[in-house]
Amino acid sequence: MCISVFAVVHGSGGVLVGKPRQFEFWASRWMGGWNGYSPKEREAFQDQTMLPCTYLREGEHPGSALERIMHDQLTITDYEAGNPRIDSWQANSDWYPGSLHWDLTFSYKVAAEGPREVPEWWSNLRFRSPGELRAVDFGWNGDLAVALGVARD
Repeated sequence: MCISVFAVVHGSGGVLVGKPRQFEFWASRWMGGWNGYSPKEREAFQDQTMLPCTYLREGEHPGSALERIMHDQLTITDYEAGNPRIDSWQANSDWYPGSLHWDLTFSYKVAAEGPREVPEWWSNLRFRSPGELRAVDFGWNGDLAVALGVARD
């Protein structure tokens, strides 16, 4: 099971999305579960578009996780966010055949301008129109991207 927080940052030109770089940095700071990925899974994931996100730490409030995303991951300190949208997803587990994998997500709609400089752990981080993004661009999170209105099927 994964419990994640997503920042759906709206600004001029659409929604802020990018691709992760420097895999080990992501795995140690925001996405600890990535440490269990095979090299092939890691490579595939770094080719996927993603919303700024993090796994929720045990005992952490989702709003605190959003602050980590905005301040630490995106270097944005001036933003506005409301209450999160909460979704639950299930799919067949890749790691445990015959079992289900559950995702619980807290997605915050955020109003902000982008970072002044693109942090080195991001590739191609920019505002993009939801009309130009497809679910397949987001890999495993394609269903969520469509549900949030940031991508089309």
